[in-house]
Order: sequence, then structure tokens, then C-alpha cells
Amino acid sequence: MESDIQSSKNCASSLTGASFGGTSLNQQLLQGPDLTSSLVGVLMRFRQETVAVMADVEAMFYQVRVSNEDTDLLRFLWWPDRNYEQELVEHKMLVHIFRATSSPSVATFALQKCATDFEEEFCQEAARTVKKNFYVDDCLKSTTDEDTAITLCADLRNMLAKGGFRLTKWSSNSRKLLNSIPEEEKARVAPLKSPTIPRMELTAATVAIKMDKLLKKELELELHDSIFWTDSTAVLKYLNSESTRFKTFVANRISAILEHSQTSQWRYVNTTLNPADHVSRGQTVEAFLKCESWLSGPNFLLCSQDQWPKNLDPGMLDVNDPEVKEMYSDNGTNFRSADSELKKSIQEWNTKKIAKQLQQKGVQWHFNPPAGSHHGGSWERLIRSVRKILNITVKEQLLDEEGLHTLLCEAEAVINSRPITKSSSDLNDLEALTPKGYSTRTTSTLIVDGDRSSTSRTGSGNAGARNTSCSFKNVNDGSRLEETSASVMWC
Repeated sequence: MESDIQSSKNCASSLTGASFGGTSLNQQLLQGPDLTSSLVGVLMRFRQETVAVMADVEAMFYQVRVSNEDTDLLRFLWWPDRNYEQELVEHKMLVHIFRATSSPSVATFALQKCATDFEEEFCQEAARTVKKNFYVDDCLKSTTDEDTAITLCADLRNMLAKGGFRLTKWSSNSRKLLNSIPEEEKARVAPLKSPTIPRMELTAATVAIKMDKLLKKELELELHDSIFWTDSTAVLKYLNSESTRFKTFVANRISAILEHSQTSQWRYVNTTLNPADHVSRGQTVEAFLKCESWLSGPNFLLCSQDQWPKNLDPGMLDVNDPEVKEMYSDNGTNFRSADSELKKSIQEWNTKKIAKQLQQKGVQWHFNPPAGSHHGGSWERLIRSVRKILNITVKEQLLDEEGLHTLLCEAEAVINSRPITKSSSDLNDLEALTPKGYSTRTTSTLIVDGDRSSTSRTGSGNAGARNTSCSFKNVNDGSRLEETSASVMWC
């Protein structure tokens, strides 16, 4: 249900960019005055005092209604109850939507007007905070002490609630302040699951790559290829395991590292010679102030390269490493037969040589329970999307080989148009990356179904991508629908 509601919001957000006759709604809308506070100013004020607090206006755009005479410009078509056999019903948005040119200015005006209207009922600092310490829908404020912060946050919540705005996602360096926030506003605390040490070490290696890119870009010097030092054998094993498939977190960071460096540039340094360990393992203040290697690096860097520590062979990656991706599939007889054939063929290989060179020793094929396709997770969801497309299109028709091939290509195009990157909340940014866009360098607009098989963006930092209810109005009978599950196509 929630995913269908989100899909409808994303579709409605795409209304402003849809064109007809060479023009779109966004081309006709005025942007309005820039009422957003300077980001630099907000950040500077945020760092002034010792007690910091952050919060977010939930679904900010959706709290501001559109004038009745303008709602017809936000019409779209809707399949009731995801039933494609029924007639399409026409609906329209009653609130300002994400990606509309005018929405940021209108919503910011409404937020600041709320502070002005109710300023006398609350402390003046609450109204000033809305006008000076908000960047669009994000509040960043600091105060001198915890009690002041608690009072201010209570006034902020109550003041904005009078205008229909709800503050959520509270975060602070004060536990006392977070404990004062009502539970239903989901105050942000430390994550329950800490990242593993290998993941943190790999993240540090990624930061080193980013710093190297920055220095090469900003320094107007001719530099030799950089050498990256790490005391993590896990990182070195990951970087040297080209034939291994890793889980997404590790795979993305390995890709970023190898995009801008070669494995030959990565070398091992013993923990005792690694200045970074002075911070990560902890030291007394007195010992740290006397530590010369923290400022100047290890002494061997002043010597010629032939006097540097010998590079360590990190060895083979353990096949049981938790970051290695395993093979899963349905429990079909064809897959079972393929598994048997593979095992039979593998027995005839030189397993020692292959284990050393290609790390294929110990690869296991895991089968989902019979009739348990839901165990497939995300990849089974893609199969379901293809199946849905075929069912809707073909129904009881008989297709020849060429027709079936064409239809499968169309289904492939729909699946490959799904976003694979995080979408930006900036209206001026490009669309999210899709497999199709990456391979063809093009973008396209497709009919959207309940599985979000679309090119619509779902910006994580904007109201248009949040899990909140949104009201729609039936143009034909005037009834209101709350959180209706359906698939949509814009018109």
C-alpha cells in the first residue's frame, strides 16, 4: 500500500515536467521570489553555540494548498485499486507538488507567514528561528544551553503545528533535549547496528581517494602517481579480488577506489608505523602532543623508495567473508540440473590452480524453498514486474516469435528505466541515473505502474519522496480519497 501511494506522489510530481504541444506547466509557472535563507548563513549561525539541534518539516510542500481555480492544471489519470480492467478515473492534486517551479517559494512563504501570524503566542526566538535558521524544510539551530533549547523546540513545534506544519527527524548532541521530544516525532538516535571494521577501513580508503582527487585538482603542481598506505589487509584483499562479487556497500566503494587508482598504488604499512592509529586507537594528550609522526608522517617517507617497507602479500580472500555475495536462485528443476552439471564439470577441473587464480573454490549455489519465490527479494520483484507487464499487454493473445521478442524488449526497457541512484531534491539537477540512461546516455518518460517502474525521481530530502498521506479529489464526484492504492499515468 505504502509503495503504491509513494508511486502516485512521484507521478503527480512529474506532472509539471510533462510537455504537450512543445510546452510544459513548469515553463509557464513563475518561480516567485527567493525567500530561502542563505545556506552559508544558516550553517554559520548553526555553529555559533554549543547545543545543536536539527529537525525537518514533514512533507512541507503538501501542507500548502493550491488555489481552487488552479487545481485543474494538476490533473492526472488513475487506475482504481490497481485494476487495469476498470476505466481510468481523472483526479487532481489539491496541494503544491515536488518539482514544480513555484513550490519552494510558495511553501517557504507559507512557513514564514505561519511564524509571523503566531509570533505573539510564543517566544520571539521561535519566530526568528523559522525566518533565519531554516533552509527550505530543514531547521538547523544552536543555543547556549540545554534548557533554552528545550523551551525553543517546544515553541517551534507548537507554533508550526498551528499552520499545519509538523517537525520530525529531530537530531541533537544533547540527550536531554532528545528525551523532551514526543515519541511520535521520531527523534534520531545512534544506529543500532554499527558498521564492521572492514567496512570502516574501506570507507577510510574511499576518503583517501577523494582527498587525492581534490589535491590534484586544486594544487597547480605536477604530481607523480600517489601511493596509498593502509594497515588493513582486508582492504588490500578486496581491491585485489577482481573476480569476486561483493555486496553493494563494498562493491560501490571498491569501484570508486579503482576508478581513480590502480591496485599497484596501494601498499601495506604496519600498524606501528601508521600515524592514523594514534587517533583511532587513542592516546593521552601528553603523548599525542609529543607525537611527531602525526604531523610529519613516518620517517621512511623521507627515504628513497627502495628503503620503504616491503609490500605485504595480503593473501587470498576468504570465501566465507561476509561481504562476498553468494549465488541464489529459484528452486526450479532447470536450475537444479544446471547445478549438477556444474558440480560434475568442476570435479574435472584443476581445483587447486583455479582456487588460487580465480578464487572459485568453495562457491556454493543456494536454492530458495520450493514455491517460495518471495525469498528472492529485489531480483524476484523485477521478475514480478516483467510478469505484470506481460499479463497486462498479452492477456489472451497468441504471439509469434517476433512479437514475443518485441514485447520482451519493451518490458526490458521499462525495467531498465528504474532509478538506481539516489535522486536529488534540487529542481535544477538532472534525472536519476537508470540502467537504460547509463548505457544509452538518454532519458525517457514511461507509463508508471504500482512497482514504480518509472523514470520519476524520488528525492530523499524533499516532501515529494516521503511516506506521508496525501489527499486527492475526484474531478467527477468531488469525493476525497485518502491513501488509495493505485497505478497512475499522467496526461
